[in-house]
Amino acid sequence: MFEDVDLMNKSDGLKRLVSVAVSIVMHFVLILAIVVMPLVFFNVLPESELLTFLIAPPPPPPPPPTNVRTQPKVAVVDPNQFVAPTEIPKEIPPPVDEAPVIGVSNIVGGIPGGVAGGVAGGVPGGVVGNLLSGVAAVAPPPPPKPVKRDPIKVGGNVQESKLIRKVEPVYPELAKRARVQGRVVLVVTVDEEGNVSDIRVSNGHPLLDEAAISAVKQWKYSPTLLNGEPVPVIATVTVIFNLK
Repeated sequence: MFEDVDLMNKSDGLKRLVSVAVSIVMHFVLILAIVVMPLVFFNVLPESELLTFLIAPPPPPPPPPTNVRTQPKVAVVDPNQFVAPTEIPKEIPPPVDEAPVIGVSNIVGGIPGGVAGGVAGGVPGGVVGNLLSGVAAVAPPPPPKPVKRDPIKVGGNVQESKLIRKVEPVYPELAKRARVQGRVVLVVTVDEEGNVSDIRVSNGHPLLDEAAISAVKQWKYSPTLLNGEPVPVIATVTVIFNLK
């Protein structure tokens, strides 16, 4: 009886070992199939579509040409020189009664002894004279810029003798009330045309300076000449304010 029990226990343990081994083998085969099969059987990408991603797109088409009209070239024939033809004409033109008129150069006044248009017995001018009259005249060169000279210092008496117009100063009302009188010494610069261009106060009373400057600005001198050319000068001017 006990021997039968031992035999049953041994057969159950063997069955369990066999089932475990079979289960391990099946799991291994399943994992191997999941991992290895995608590596063996894979979808190949189409080479033509793959290459299209690697090739740069073609450049854009060039812009359409703009309608640029070029000026026709005028052929100028020099009668003093013979020019060989550049190409042989394919056809000989039929003779015509009137010869074509061709503008030539280096002939002033038309054909000597010809009429207008170059016919013998005419007046000077002709076709060439008409062509030359239509050409715009060349503009003369601009005049040279005047050379700026440094002013020359002269004595007050010399410059006073050149005074053309003298404007008397207006006595300031505030100076009258304050009973201020005296002299205002100014250093003036006279340009080439005789106008007072700059004034600087050398000595004077503050209440009288502005009135003296305002009057001297309106003075006019005759131009001072040096070697026959007008030059700017610097002179001293004294304006006297005296209460009567």
